Amino acid sequence: MRNWRTFGVSPRTFRGETDLQMNAIHGHTDYHRAYVLSSVEGSGELQLLLDKYWRVRENTELAAFDLRVIRARETLATLQEKGYEITPAQEKLEEIVTMRTELATALRTRNNAGIELSHKKIHAISLEYARIVQILKSTGSSDSRLGQNIDQGIGVMTRSGMVNANLDQSGINTTRAKELVILGKTQILSAQNLSRAHDVDGARAAISDFRDTLKALRDTYRVILVGEDLSQPVARVYCQ
Repeated sequence: MRNWRTFGVSPRTFRGETDLQMNAIHGHTDYHRAYVLSSVEGSGELQLLLDKYWRVRENTELAAFDLRVIRARETLATLQEKGYEITPAQEKLEEIVTMRTELATALRTRNNAGIELSHKKIHAISLEYARIVQILKSTGSSDSRLGQNIDQGIGVMTRSGMVNANLDQSGINTTRAKELVILGKTQILSAQNLSRAHDVDGARAAISDFRDTLKALRDTYRVILVGEDLSQPVARVYCQ
């Protein structure tokens, strides 16, 4: 059967010429269109081809959907192993997963409008998911932040020990400060050992205790500042 491409004309020109020819023989375009459609629908061969097309399309689209979900879950698993907090991204991914049913239904019922709507919804949620993952990566992993907190804590205790030694040389009583420095060193080293043993919760608890000790040490230095004429560097570093 010839179509408009056979004659090298545009679709609009072809339709216009078809209408003229139909009018010339007193035909009716709606009847002609219905007749063609009924002929196509009544063709067993064409129906088999149509069924095959939809089977292939359904299987291909759902397989691609499932593959993207698998890869996304693998990515989140890797990030979790590195210490990233993946809960927000995981929740958004599960929201995408729930869209599979809607897409599968539209494909099974051969609903092109429904398929297009499902694609739009999945695309919109996927953009949100990608944004969350990008923000997650940019903030750094919990492991890296934990390590930074431990390193900073060790540095603070080292400096505090040096300050106590200087205060001792000036004849200032640092008994309470020394006790807190010893306790703080014990807590921060405990956090370091727990972190190395991959006990993240235990390490965080130790750091929380260390921060309480650090506050008590700050208050102790403030008391010394009130009673003694400390240098401004000491006041700025430990008494703020």
